[in-house]
Amino acid sequence: MRYLLLISTLALALGCGKSGTQWVTDFNYQTDDQDDQKWIVSDMKLNIGDNELPDLNVPLPRDYGYFRSWRLNGENYLGVDVNLSEVLGLPGQLATLPNGQAIPVDTNGVGVIEVPIENINGKIYAAVANGTTLLGVAVSISQLDDLKVGEIGVFPRFNIKGVDVMAGVFASESTGKTGLAIFATIGGIWEDTVKMGPEVFEWRTEYVTRSKRRRLARKLRRQMRRRMQLDFVER
Repeated sequence: MRYLLLISTLALALGCGKSGTQWVTDFNYQTDDQDDQKWIVSDMKLNIGDNELPDLNVPLPRDYGYFRSWRLNGENYLGVDVNLSEVLGLPGQLATLPNGQAIPVDTNGVGVIEVPIENINGKIYAAVANGTTLLGVAVSISQLDDLKVGEIGVFPRFNIKGVDVMAGVFASESTGKTGLAIFATIGGIWEDTVKMGPEVFEWRTEYVTRSKRRRLARKLRRQMRRRMQLDFVER
């Protein structure tokens, strides 16, 4: 169980003007065939200091999967379980983050499926091309509304155990549309396909001025010193 989001590191990285700091320290996934349906189960370990995520296990619509969050032994985790056989049969589209921005992934014409998380302002994302699977999650967090840095997205990229990952913060002027997003490209989980690597889905970065990055960094540092329960925005 896997992915680590380091908001305090994010603040430091933004303040120093860096764009490649690793926020996720571990990434694990497994696939499972259940009743002729292929599932992918992934977990994300979040380093958010003394802040705590709620203990949730939220089903996706039509039994497409689950969104999970929990705290164990002082560590915070997110989990995303997706029934790929069902979800990848849905129509793809130009996918957006909860703040209305396009996701930071150029799919080269491949549509991305969005699945809303029930009762939470968040989405699960999935797509497949040439044997490479794109998996993503974005959730709005109530306490991050206080950032008030305008509509931006900052998503450093890194590699964990051969998986290409992009993770970061998206923000909005509107209440309830600021939060965290993670995207990963995973190769080799489909039989009789070729592992193409991350070039199938190209990461797309938004230009953010240095002054806005520093402003975001200051506000994130201040936010993370509060030591509080983090809440997902309800829909």
